[in-house]
Amino acid sequence: MRIGILGAGWTGSVHAGAYSRMTDVEIAGIVGRREPKVKELANSFGVPGLTDPWKLLDDDTVDAIDVCYPTHIHHDYVVAALQRGKHVFCETPIALGLQEVDAMIAAARSSEKVALVALVMRFVDAYVYVHDAVESGELGRTLVVYAYRAGPRWPDRSSADYGELIIEPMILSG
Repeated sequence: MRIGILGAGWTGSVHAGAYSRMTDVEIAGIVGRREPKVKELANSFGVPGLTDPWKLLDDDTVDAIDVCYPTHIHHDYVVAALQRGKHVFCETPIALGLQEVDAMIAAARSSEKVALVALVMRFVDAYVYVHDAVESGELGRTLVVYAYRAGPRWPDRSSADYGELIIEPMILSG
């Protein structure tokens, strides 16, 4: 399978690393906003580094698109990829509003392609352990579980590019 990665930030680089270890996956290219940064990342995997996402979206030899862009633009690229007959893997949160999610679901159904949302935190060992310990009763009657996930500082929330602070991490529950 040939897959194009939209996003050359931390998530895109992690996904590229994972794909590079899969024998049946070829990275068709990585797209980023800043040419020097995307070229450096792409060169480390021996793949094309691009600044124009449409070069991958309109490439008939690309089977799937991995959307690692900021949440506020997921909808546009997920729908475009599905409309072009490509499978889609989309980072979380999938969108900032239900109307966008509904449009993505409709595009996936009409394209008959797979659209997968990256709800991966539930598979991380530490989260699985805590979940299983609570569910088993090993900790007694659990009233509250609090988890803290350290990471980079939140982006400027005054921007409409991101959801409310509660939207971004809410995918950790479930």
